[in-house]
Amino acid sequence: MLTPFVAVFRTKKLPSLPNGLGILLASAGFFLLTFPASGGPVSRGDLFVAAGGVVFAFYGVELAERGGRRDAFWLTAIQVAVTMGMAGILSLLLRLPALAALPVATLEARPIPWHSDFPASTAYLAAVCTFLGFLGWTWSQGRMSAIHGAILLALEPVFAALFAAWFLSERLGPRGYAGATLILTGILVSELPWRRFLQSSGNESV
Repeated sequence: MLTPFVAVFRTKKLPSLPNGLGILLASAGFFLLTFPASGGPVSRGDLFVAAGGVVFAFYGVELAERGGRRDAFWLTAIQVAVTMGMAGILSLLLRLPALAALPVATLEARPIPWHSDFPASTAYLAAVCTFLGFLGWTWSQGRMSAIHGAILLALEPVFAALFAAWFLSERLGPRGYAGATLILTGILVSELPWRRFLQSSGNESV
């Protein structure tokens, strides 16, 4: 939901009225679906998630500005390769004796369970959830505005709730249903061709 603000800062273009209304509705729905009803203190993990949201907002805007001028496959491959290289370097650095006391270094030093389903799960996450997922995002984001992409990505918690209901038999409460409804309403308000509809209505009235 930070993407529209970054888009205005980056492109100096304000969203249209339907986009702005859709952003407000989807943001309210996202809040209802993700923020605990009982509240609670802000933890370090919450701050990391917020920082990640800022980074992804800038990433989505730059992808919308540049993705349409590049080949989606190679742009995705370069991004994944650079990330893989950086992760590999960090993994090697965390194995140095000077960094051995860090908690993340302890996690990195754990042996890989080759004889379990871990390798197959990792291959699936890398191929389908990472490369194909980012390939689809890179291709589509280069053909729409960053604000449109952000509104569509607001469907993520809705699908998460649907899959949780399917696989884990979890059920949304009234707050969750209200949040999902607001997100879907925001997407409809943002994506429907209101200008074409108003023009056709005006022509019929004349």
